[in-house]
Amino acid sequence: MSQFVSNYNSGQMEGFFQNISVNLTAVKSDHCGVDLSVFLSLTDIFTVLFGQPIIAALLWICLTSRKTPDVLNCNLAVFHNVLYWMCFLHFLTHNFKLEMQAALLKFIVMYAQIGSPMSLMFICVQRYVAVVYPTSYTLLKKYRYSEVCSASVWILTVPAAYFLAFASTVHPSIANDVLTSAPCALMLLMIAMMVRSSICIVRTLKNPAAGGEKLHPAKRKAFVAMRAMFSIAIFFYLPVVVIQKSTDDEDQVYDCLATPVCLFLLSVASVVHPLFYLFTQGKWRKKTRRAEKTQSQKSQTNLPGNQ
Repeated sequence: MSQFVSNYNSGQMEGFFQNISVNLTAVKSDHCGVDLSVFLSLTDIFTVLFGQPIIAALLWICLTSRKTPDVLNCNLAVFHNVLYWMCFLHFLTHNFKLEMQAALLKFIVMYAQIGSPMSLMFICVQRYVAVVYPTSYTLLKKYRYSEVCSASVWILTVPAAYFLAFASTVHPSIANDVLTSAPCALMLLMIAMMVRSSICIVRTLKNPAAGGEKLHPAKRKAFVAMRAMFSIAIFFYLPVVVIQKSTDDEDQVYDCLATPVCLFLLSVASVVHPLFYLFTQGKWRKKTRRAEKTQSQKSQTNLPGNQ
Protein backbone atom coordinates (compact mmCIF):
# COMPACT_ATOMS: atom_id res chain seq x y z
CA MET A 1 0.00 0.00 0.00
CA SER A 2 2.78 2.42 0.89
CA GLN A 3 4.55 1.56 -2.36
CA PHE A 4 1.35 2.32 -4.30
CA VAL A 5 0.99 5.69 -2.56
CA SER A 6 4.64 6.47 -3.26
CA ASN A 7 4.29 5.64 -6.96
CA TYR A 8 1.08 7.66 -7.15
CA ASN A 9 2.69 10.69 -5.51
CA SER A 10 5.80 10.48 -7.69
CA GLY A 11 3.63 10.23 -10.82
CA GLN A 12 1.52 13.14 -9.70
CA MET A 13 4.60 15.26 -8.97
CA GLU A 14 6.13 14.34 -12.34
CA GLY A 15 2.96 15.42 -14.15
CA PHE A 16 2.91 18.62 -12.11
CA PHE A 17 6.45 19.55 -13.14
CA GLN A 18 5.73 18.66 -16.77
CA ASN A 19 2.76 21.04 -16.74
CA ILE A 20 4.98 23.77 -15.28
CA SER A 21 7.57 23.15 -18.00
CA VAL A 22 4.95 23.33 -20.75
CA ASN A 23 3.48 26.53 -19.32
CA LEU A 24 6.91 28.17 -19.02
CA THR A 25 7.71 27.22 -22.61
CA ALA A 26 4.43 28.71 -23.79
CA VAL A 27 5.08 31.92 -21.86
CA LYS A 28 8.63 32.13 -23.24
CA SER A 29 7.47 31.67 -26.82
CA ASP A 30 5.16 34.68 -26.78
CA HIS A 31 6.59 36.81 -23.94
CA CYS A 32 7.60 39.56 -26.39
CA GLY A 33 4.01 40.50 -27.17
CA VAL A 34 2.16 41.63 -30.26
CA ASP A 35 4.37 44.67 -30.86
CA LEU A 36 7.32 42.46 -31.79
CA SER A 37 5.20 40.53 -34.26
CA VAL A 38 4.09 43.74 -35.97
CA PHE A 39 7.63 45.13 -36.05
CA LEU A 40 9.08 41.96 -37.58
CA SER A 41 6.31 41.80 -40.17
CA LEU A 42 6.89 45.43 -41.19
CA THR A 43 10.64 44.78 -41.41
CA ASP A 44 10.09 41.79 -43.69
CA ILE A 45 7.68 43.74 -45.90
CA PHE A 46 10.06 46.72 -46.13
CA THR A 47 13.01 44.48 -47.04
CA VAL A 48 11.17 42.66 -49.81
CA LEU A 49 9.27 45.59 -51.34
CA PHE A 50 12.21 48.03 -51.42
CA GLY A 51 15.13 45.66 -51.81
CA GLN A 52 13.87 43.31 -54.51
CA PRO A 53 13.41 45.92 -57.30
CA ILE A 54 16.81 47.50 -56.57
CA ILE A 55 18.59 44.15 -56.64
CA ALA A 56 16.75 43.17 -59.83
CA ALA A 57 17.91 46.41 -61.51
CA LEU A 58 21.50 45.89 -60.33
CA LEU A 59 21.62 42.29 -61.55
CA TRP A 60 20.10 43.26 -64.89
CA ILE A 61 22.69 46.00 -65.41
CA CYS A 62 25.56 43.69 -64.41
CA LEU A 63 24.42 40.84 -66.66
CA THR A 64 23.67 43.00 -69.70
CA SER A 65 26.73 45.26 -69.46
CA ARG A 66 29.40 44.92 -72.14
CA LYS A 67 32.15 45.54 -69.59
CA THR A 68 33.71 42.86 -67.43
CA PRO A 69 31.18 42.13 -64.67
CA ASP A 70 31.98 43.10 -61.11
CA VAL A 71 31.93 39.60 -59.67
CA LEU A 72 32.02 40.58 -55.99
CA ASN A 73 29.20 43.11 -56.25
CA CYS A 74 27.12 40.73 -58.36
CA ASN A 75 27.67 38.00 -55.80
CA LEU A 76 26.63 40.39 -53.01
CA ALA A 77 23.50 41.23 -54.98
CA VAL A 78 22.62 37.53 -55.27
CA PHE A 79 23.38 37.13 -51.55
CA HIS A 80 20.98 39.96 -50.70
CA ASN A 81 18.37 38.55 -53.06
CA VAL A 82 18.42 35.27 -51.12
CA LEU A 83 18.09 37.32 -47.92
CA TYR A 84 14.95 39.00 -49.29
CA TRP A 85 13.34 35.67 -50.10
CA MET A 86 14.16 34.39 -46.62
CA CYS A 87 12.54 37.51 -45.15
CA PHE A 88 9.44 36.74 -47.20
CA LEU A 89 9.50 33.15 -45.92
CA HIS A 90 9.90 34.45 -42.38
CA PHE A 91 6.88 36.70 -42.90
CA LEU A 92 4.81 33.66 -43.91
CA THR A 93 6.03 31.45 -41.08
CA HIS A 94 5.71 34.28 -38.57
CA ASN A 95 2.03 34.65 -39.31
CA PHE A 96 1.05 31.08 -40.14
CA LYS A 97 3.59 28.73 -38.54
CA LEU A 98 4.84 30.19 -35.29
CA GLU A 99 6.99 27.24 -34.25
CA MET A 100 9.35 27.79 -37.22
CA GLN A 101 9.80 31.56 -37.04
CA ALA A 102 12.17 31.67 -34.03
CA ALA A 103 14.82 29.43 -35.60
CA LEU A 104 14.37 31.07 -39.00
CA LEU A 105 14.75 34.53 -37.45
CA LYS A 106 18.06 33.52 -35.87
CA PHE A 107 19.24 32.05 -39.18
CA ILE A 108 18.37 35.24 -41.09
CA VAL A 109 20.14 37.47 -38.59
CA MET A 110 23.28 35.30 -38.59
CA TYR A 111 23.17 34.96 -42.39
CA ALA A 112 23.07 38.73 -42.88
CA GLN A 113 25.43 39.48 -40.00
CA ILE A 114 28.20 37.22 -41.33
CA GLY A 115 27.80 37.22 -45.10
CA SER A 116 27.09 40.88 -45.85
CA PRO A 117 30.07 42.35 -43.93
CA MET A 118 32.30 39.60 -45.30
CA SER A 119 31.35 40.47 -48.88
CA LEU A 120 31.93 44.18 -48.28
CA MET A 121 35.26 43.40 -46.63
CA PHE A 122 36.40 41.46 -49.71
CA ILE A 123 35.31 44.37 -51.92
CA CYS A 124 37.20 46.87 -49.74
CA VAL A 125 40.36 44.75 -49.86
CA GLN A 126 40.09 44.52 -53.65
CA ARG A 127 39.71 48.29 -53.95
CA TYR A 128 42.54 48.79 -51.45
CA VAL A 129 44.99 46.77 -53.54
CA ALA A 130 43.81 48.44 -56.77
CA VAL A 131 44.33 51.98 -55.42
CA VAL A 132 47.20 51.69 -52.94
CA TYR A 133 49.19 48.92 -54.69
CA PRO A 134 48.13 49.12 -58.35
CA THR A 135 51.11 47.08 -59.57
CA SER A 136 49.95 44.11 -57.48
CA TYR A 137 46.35 44.27 -58.68
CA THR A 138 47.12 41.94 -61.60
CA LEU A 139 47.90 39.20 -59.08
CA LEU A 140 44.30 39.34 -57.85
CA LYS A 141 43.07 38.66 -61.37
CA LYS A 142 45.68 35.97 -61.89
CA TYR A 143 44.69 34.02 -58.80
CA ARG A 144 40.93 34.56 -59.28
CA TYR A 145 40.50 36.64 -56.14
CA SER A 146 36.91 37.66 -56.90
CA GLU A 147 35.75 34.13 -57.68
CA VAL A 148 37.46 32.61 -54.64
CA CYS A 149 36.06 35.26 -52.29
CA SER A 150 32.55 34.90 -53.71
CA ALA A 151 32.62 31.15 -53.15
CA SER A 152 34.08 31.65 -49.66
CA VAL A 153 31.15 33.86 -48.64
CA TRP A 154 28.65 31.07 -49.32
CA ILE A 155 30.83 28.24 -47.98
CA LEU A 156 31.49 30.02 -44.68
CA THR A 157 28.21 31.85 -44.14
CA VAL A 158 25.50 29.25 -44.72
CA PRO A 159 26.93 26.45 -42.49
CA ALA A 160 27.90 28.96 -39.78
CA ALA A 161 24.44 30.56 -39.78
CA TYR A 162 22.77 27.14 -39.71
CA PHE A 163 24.89 25.99 -36.77
CA LEU A 164 24.42 29.21 -34.82
CA ALA A 165 20.66 29.23 -35.45
CA PHE A 166 20.04 25.62 -34.49
CA ALA A 167 22.80 25.17 -31.90
CA SER A 168 20.31 25.54 -29.05
CA THR A 169 18.61 22.30 -30.07
CA VAL A 170 21.86 20.33 -30.49
CA HIS A 171 24.24 21.80 -27.90
CA PRO A 172 22.20 23.93 -25.49
CA SER A 173 25.08 24.30 -23.04
CA ILE A 174 27.30 26.21 -25.49
CA ALA A 175 24.61 27.76 -27.65
CA ASN A 176 24.30 31.03 -25.73
CA ASP A 177 28.06 31.62 -25.54
CA VAL A 178 28.58 30.89 -29.23
CA LEU A 179 25.57 32.92 -30.35
CA THR A 180 26.66 36.03 -28.46
CA SER A 181 30.44 35.83 -28.94
CA ALA A 182 31.42 34.33 -32.30
CA PRO A 183 29.28 36.47 -34.68
CA CYS A 184 30.12 39.70 -32.87
CA ALA A 185 33.86 38.98 -32.82
CA LEU A 186 33.87 38.03 -36.50
CA MET A 187 31.78 41.04 -37.47
CA LEU A 188 33.99 43.40 -35.45
CA LEU A 189 37.09 42.04 -37.20
CA MET A 190 35.53 42.55 -40.63
CA ILE A 191 34.40 46.08 -39.71
CA ALA A 192 37.94 46.94 -38.59
CA MET A 193 39.39 45.73 -41.89
CA MET A 194 36.75 47.63 -43.87
CA VAL A 195 37.38 50.85 -41.95
CA ARG A 196 41.15 50.58 -42.30
CA SER A 197 40.96 49.84 -46.03
CA SER A 198 38.50 52.69 -46.57
CA ILE A 199 40.65 55.20 -44.70
CA CYS A 200 43.80 54.21 -46.63
CA ILE A 201 41.96 54.44 -49.95
CA VAL A 202 40.43 57.83 -49.13
CA ARG A 203 43.82 59.21 -48.08
CA THR A 204 45.43 57.95 -51.29
CA LEU A 205 42.70 59.33 -53.52
CA LYS A 206 42.68 62.71 -51.77
CA ASN A 207 46.36 63.29 -52.52
CA PRO A 208 46.70 65.97 -55.22
CA ALA A 209 47.46 64.66 -58.66
CA ALA A 210 50.66 65.53 -60.45
CA GLY A 211 50.62 68.98 -61.99
CA GLY A 212 47.53 69.98 -60.04
CA GLU A 213 45.24 67.96 -62.31
CA LYS A 214 41.72 67.13 -61.24
CA LEU A 215 40.82 63.74 -59.86
CA HIS A 216 40.17 61.16 -62.57
CA PRO A 217 36.46 60.23 -62.93
CA ALA A 218 37.21 56.58 -62.18
CA LYS A 219 39.05 57.53 -59.00
CA ARG A 220 36.22 59.89 -58.09
CA LYS A 221 33.76 56.99 -58.35
CA ALA A 222 36.03 54.82 -56.21
CA PHE A 223 36.28 57.63 -53.65
CA VAL A 224 32.49 57.94 -53.41
CA ALA A 225 32.05 54.14 -53.27
CA MET A 226 34.51 53.79 -50.41
CA ARG A 227 32.81 56.55 -48.46
CA ALA A 228 29.51 54.72 -48.94
CA MET A 229 30.91 51.40 -47.68
CA PHE A 230 32.61 53.16 -44.77
CA SER A 231 29.26 54.75 -43.83
CA ILE A 232 27.47 51.38 -44.00
CA ALA A 233 30.09 49.80 -41.73
CA ILE A 234 29.89 52.59 -39.16
CA PHE A 235 26.16 53.38 -39.13
CA PHE A 236 24.68 49.90 -39.67
CA TYR A 237 27.14 47.09 -38.87
CA LEU A 238 28.88 48.60 -35.83
CA PRO A 239 25.58 49.32 -34.00
CA VAL A 240 24.62 45.66 -34.45
CA VAL A 241 27.74 44.60 -32.54
CA VAL A 242 27.16 47.19 -29.82
CA ILE A 243 23.49 46.23 -29.35
CA GLN A 244 24.20 42.51 -29.19
CA LYS A 245 27.08 42.79 -26.73
CA SER A 246 25.20 45.21 -24.46
CA THR A 247 22.13 42.95 -24.17
CA ASP A 248 23.60 39.45 -24.20
CA ASP A 249 23.22 39.07 -20.41
CA GLU A 250 19.43 39.44 -20.46
CA ASP A 251 17.63 36.83 -22.56
CA GLN A 252 14.32 38.65 -22.75
CA VAL A 253 15.90 41.95 -23.83
CA TYR A 254 18.10 40.12 -26.32
CA ASP A 255 15.18 38.24 -27.89
CA CYS A 256 12.55 40.98 -27.77
CA LEU A 257 14.64 44.08 -28.48
CA ALA A 258 18.17 43.36 -29.70
CA THR A 259 17.39 40.73 -32.33
CA PRO A 260 14.54 42.65 -34.05
CA VAL A 261 16.54 45.89 -34.09
CA CYS A 262 19.59 44.09 -35.49
CA LEU A 263 17.46 42.49 -38.18
CA PHE A 264 16.11 45.92 -39.12
CA LEU A 265 19.61 47.46 -39.33
CA LEU A 266 20.95 44.58 -41.42
CA SER A 267 17.90 44.70 -43.71
CA VAL A 268 18.28 48.45 -44.28
CA ALA A 269 22.01 47.97 -44.98
CA SER A 270 21.18 45.30 -47.58
CA VAL A 271 18.96 47.85 -49.37
CA VAL A 272 21.25 50.87 -48.97
CA HIS A 273 24.40 49.27 -50.39
CA PRO A 274 23.03 48.27 -53.84
CA LEU A 275 21.35 51.67 -54.05
CA PHE A 276 24.68 53.36 -53.35
CA TYR A 277 26.35 51.11 -55.91
CA LEU A 278 23.91 52.06 -58.65
CA PHE A 279 24.36 55.77 -57.96
CA THR A 280 28.16 55.67 -57.68
CA GLN A 281 28.47 53.74 -60.92
CA GLY A 282 26.19 56.24 -62.66
CA LYS A 283 23.85 53.50 -63.90
CA TRP A 284 20.77 54.81 -62.13
CA ARG A 285 21.38 58.38 -63.23
CA LYS A 286 21.91 57.32 -66.85
CA LYS A 287 18.61 55.42 -66.87
CA THR A 288 16.84 58.39 -65.29
CA ARG A 289 18.31 60.86 -67.77
CA ARG A 290 17.47 58.59 -70.69
CA ALA A 291 13.88 58.28 -69.51
CA GLU A 292 13.60 62.05 -69.02
CA LYS A 293 15.06 62.67 -72.49
CA THR A 294 12.62 60.25 -74.09
CA GLN A 295 9.72 61.86 -72.25
CA SER A 296 10.78 65.36 -73.35
CA GLN A 297 11.09 64.23 -76.96
CA LYS A 298 7.59 62.77 -76.86
CA SER A 299 6.20 65.96 -75.36
CA GLN A 300 7.89 68.06 -78.06
CA THR A 301 6.47 65.92 -80.85
CA ASN A 302 2.98 66.38 -79.40
CA LEU A 303 3.18 70.18 -79.55
CA PRO A 304 0.69 71.86 -81.97
CA GLY A 305 3.45 73.31 -84.16
CA ASN A 306 5.15 69.95 -84.65
CA GLN A 307 2.04 68.06 -85.71
